[in-house]
Amino acid sequence: MSALNMKLTRLLYDSRRTVWILVTMGALLVVSAVVAGKVWQRYGPKKPVLTEVQKDLVGRWMPQVLADLKEKRGTNTAAIILHLANDTSDHLTDTLRSEVQRTGYLTVNPKTFTSVIQTADEELQRALNLQVTSPDSLDKACARARGLGAPLVMFGKVHRLEGTSSEAQLDVEVCLAEIASKTVLHQRRYVIDWKPAVVEAAVLRDALARLSPAERFLAWSVGALVLPVLMLPVVRSVVRRKSNEANAILLGCLTAADAAGAYLLLGGGVGSALGVILLLFLTALAFVYNMRIMVFALTRLGG
Repeated sequence: MSALNMKLTRLLYDSRRTVWILVTMGALLVVSAVVAGKVWQRYGPKKPVLTEVQKDLVGRWMPQVLADLKEKRGTNTAAIILHLANDTSDHLTDTLRSEVQRTGYLTVNPKTFTSVIQTADEELQRALNLQVTSPDSLDKACARARGLGAPLVMFGKVHRLEGTSSEAQLDVEVCLAEIASKTVLHQRRYVIDWKPAVVEAAVLRDALARLSPAERFLAWSVGALVLPVLMLPVVRSVVRRKSNEANAILLGCLTAADAAGAYLLLGGGVGSALGVILLLFLTALAFVYNMRIMVFALTRLGG
């Protein structure tokens, strides 16, 4: 009986030791993975960030390529859109895929078990901020897209994507082909030149991007505070008429100017609920301030 107890005790000790070793090794692996991930994020490659002008240029290209796809797709309903070569930011590829899917012209990269396995390499390269490898010929594109659940494959190359506040150019080539027969249905090189105006929304967004949120808010605050003060003679002249209609028009114009400034402050980014709430809040602040200035002009300046 004593020998049996000793064996059981020894077995329990070995089991606890094994579990402890496994837990320790697992913890070390997790910590090592976290540290390696942080180091890679800090010192690894970075994806280039497109300017607003460049993004707007891509948006101008979309209607052309979508119209061509609608005409050349034939009776096919799905396509594998491979990553465009030299698309270092991934923006053109992502925009092309999402826009084609949105229009409903073609189902893009249908999700099947095989396609998930085959496209895992692109997801890994994206996760590591590496430039995604892309096929440079029809044979390679068809070979990669074969068996992924679609009859068509689309691939291409970005030759140039440049955009500043003075000029922008997009040069991209795409090819649409049938995978089984390797028949090219559409191939075109799109070259778009654009000279944006100074007041273009994309140019303004690029200019605002150089300022921090605090600097933008400070600039708006100064403008909102100074505008009615500079217009004080006009404000006084209007309020002295004691016309509700004239007062309302003046208050509306001042507040509208402040609201426009707040919209620029947000960079036009009021698509989210938070952006809309912030815009309404700043507009309300400006409304109250402008109304107080008008009351001051009426009661303290001899209105």
